[in-house]
Amino acid sequence: MSLWFLSCFVFGVRHAYSSLTEFYDLAGAPRATVGDELTLQCRSGMCSNLHHYPTSGTSHYAEFNVPELPEVVGPTFFVYYNIDWQAPGPKGSFARMNQFVPQLMLGNPLDGSTGPPLFTPLWHKHATWVFGAQYFFEIFNETSNKTQAKAATGMTYPCEPGERIFTSFSLSNDWIWTLKMGIVGDSSRLSAVVVEKPFMGLLPSSQTESWSEPVYADAWSNTCWELYGIGSPDNYPLSDQRTTLTISNFKESVVWGNWSTGQADCKGAPQASIDQTNSQYELHVIWYVNRTDRKAGYESALFV
Repeated sequence: MSLWFLSCFVFGVRHAYSSLTEFYDLAGAPRATVGDELTLQCRSGMCSNLHHYPTSGTSHYAEFNVPELPEVVGPTFFVYYNIDWQAPGPKGSFARMNQFVPQLMLGNPLDGSTGPPLFTPLWHKHATWVFGAQYFFEIFNETSNKTQAKAATGMTYPCEPGERIFTSFSLSNDWIWTLKMGIVGDSSRLSAVVVEKPFMGLLPSSQTESWSEPVYADAWSNTCWELYGIGSPDNYPLSDQRTTLTISNFKESVVWGNWSTGQADCKGAPQASIDQTNSQYELHVIWYVNRTDRKAGYESALFV
């Protein structure tokens, strides 16, 4: 989900909603589950800038540590490395959004799906960290004349501060995507989504039917802390987080670009920074989201 879509082509995030209520209305949530209106008063989250890479031959792998819980749990967190398509599908189709977004979650997130045939989103309240693989997309419903949110999700698992979570995206030779998110060193908690067709086949085949189509040849990539309902510094996690990315393509030379990051400006928000190294065929990025000062030489034990 994303707060700042008008400006997110530079610092990109996934949805375009100023509050959870606005998003849940689109997703079809019963009003009783939405809770208080959480209108954006400041920029509570942050994202790295977007980068456009070929899908064929490109491998995506990310790891990050689970931070300590906030002193006051309540706001909704989506923490992720994602890829998406802009435009989301072929010109003239009913495609409206198209995002692979396994994520670490807290609060009242969209964390599940009814599965086929409707792929209706589901959400639950969580007072501790959970994670799961997710394919989030939006399509236009011609009958209702409305855009509808949809989701295909893997299992949702609990996780603990200090554990490391990985994300991977892979495209097979027969054009099938597999999204994975799991705990490093614990194969029993592996969440996965296999996406054989764009939009899980919900769009007519006359509009789109395969990831091999030219519109899907390149995807946008970035990292985000997407937060809703931050009201005080106590709503932020108590420790730092570090995301490491490895993106590679040994089939062709890729222009990796220069990674940078936006900042949150709510009171007490952590500060983000980025380190990058790359070769002709491989990119390495470290995205820091820190409540402590990196320049002072501090590095959390969670990173060891």
